[in-house]
Amino acid sequence: MHGKGEVFDSERGGPADITNPYWPTDDSISSSSWCYGDNLAGTSLTFTADNPDLRATGNVTNGLALDSGGNVASGSNLKQWTYGSSTNLLWTFAAL
Repeated sequence: MHGKGEVFDSERGGPADITNPYWPTDDSISSSSWCYGDNLAGTSLTFTADNPDLRATGNVTNGLALDSGGNVASGSNLKQWTYGSSTNLLWTFAAL
């Protein structure tokens, strides 16, 4: 992924906030371990196509998925969670 982009939370229908990352170690910490800026240097992510429009994410280091946390306001901080069937774990990536 090169250049700038925005992570769109498909469940809430708005942008996700990954500009203020945290560094959790397990599911119990409500925050995000995703580096974001002009690039994703230093963080390896996987993007898996569950369907043509939505992608599941995965942190290569710990296997946890990018998660909105459910019914939260647009622009809320993200967290990471064990991957499952929740729609909170599906994302649309769009160029700005």
